[in-house]
Amino acid sequence: MRFRRTAGFLQGVRADDVHQFVDQVSEDVASLYDELATVYAENYRIKTALRDWQSAQAVPSSAAHDQADR
Repeated sequence: MRFRRTAGFLQGVRADDVHQFVDQVSEDVASLYDELATVYAENYRIKTALRDWQSAQAVPSSAAHDQADR
């Protein structure tokens, strides 16, 4: 985005352009935080599923000792 210079004796950029830019940045940041929350939720779901699968595949410790004795 390009900021236009103010006309006349005032120096700097137009306040409307700055407000529009800040609003756009605010929307972009809010969107990124929403996406990040979605990624965190998916990560938690995957980790939980992996932990549950690993627990289901694990050999109970007493069975492991029995197999080692054979």
